[in-house]
Amino acid sequence: MIIFPPQEFITWTNTLVQFPWPIQLNDFPPYAEQLGWKPTPRPTWFNVCADNDKHVVLGDDGSGDVYNILLYMAVNEAEDAEGAVELNDHFVSCVAAGGKAWGEPFLLEAGDGPGVTWRFPGDMFTQVTRGRRTVMFRFFTPQGKYQFV
Repeated sequence: MIIFPPQEFITWTNTLVQFPWPIQLNDFPPYAEQLGWKPTPRPTWFNVCADNDKHVVLGDDGSGDVYNILLYMAVNEAEDAEGAVELNDHFVSCVAAGGKAWGEPFLLEAGDGPGVTWRFPGDMFTQVTRGRRTVMFRFFTPQGKYQFV
């Protein structure tokens, strides 16, 4: 099941790279609002959809700075072949959208969990990965750059 079209992660990334990083986890809600995300009782979760069942999850670096943001863009809940094809097609669409928006990726990862990563000024990265059951969007702030540099 496709949850978010490729344009969403393009829009989110283009907004996220404009934020004044570092941002402390407890200072993130006003930034989340700029993305259309709503706070939840959990300080690291924000609702992305009006129906409140799709969340973006923030990771912090132990000192409270947000270092990454994770969101499922598609899920093969039935774990069937048709869903696997749909996941693969969605992943390819996301990669194509990212390439159109930002050009050549910084990193390509092949294998069972392929991923494509783009690097932005200020040591920020956005990544789309395809797992066995999901397509995930991840954004790494400058505090999370050590994942790649």
